[in-house]
Amino acid sequence: MSKAKPTKHRETGKHREAFEAWYEAGRSFRKISKNFSQTERMLYLWAEWFDWHERADRRDEEIARENERRTIEQRAKIMDDHRKAGGLMRIKSTEFLLENGIKTEAGAVAAMRVGVEMERQAINLPDIYVKIANATSIEELEKLERELAIRRSQRPGNRSADEIGGGAQAGVITLPH
Repeated sequence: MSKAKPTKHRETGKHREAFEAWYEAGRSFRKISKNFSQTERMLYLWAEWFDWHERADRRDEEIARENERRTIEQRAKIMDDHRKAGGLMRIKSTEFLLENGIKTEAGAVAAMRVGVEMERQAINLPDIYVKIANATSIEELEKLERELAIRRSQRPGNRSADEIGGGAQAGVITLPH
């Protein structure tokens, strides 16, 4: 950002109005010259005297920051809504299972899975943790450990999957950092 240039010119309301029109016209001197009965050259001089380009750049940056802030707020709200919906689905399916048992209602189990998955995604928990929690055998845990080794090796600066090896100790799995 440059410092304000010393100028012999005093910015008036007409200059500020021309700046606003120029900014709204996509910074086009040609588009606004007739409306202000000024040549493009004169408008260019005004822009130079009163730092229109720098002022417009600052405004663009402010708008971009505000848009980013709003987007982050919206995403956070959506993620929270998804987390709540997932929790509600998990609770409702648990209530159903407690009342009716696990006889033939695969829908209750499916709802629970969907609810847990929605909660996991809402808090950005990697799916590998859910797989580990649901593993039912040493073989599954070993497979997940190999999968983790491959994921880690694909990160920049990490060792290859071949260097890491693949044998898990009985029931022990190394989780990602």
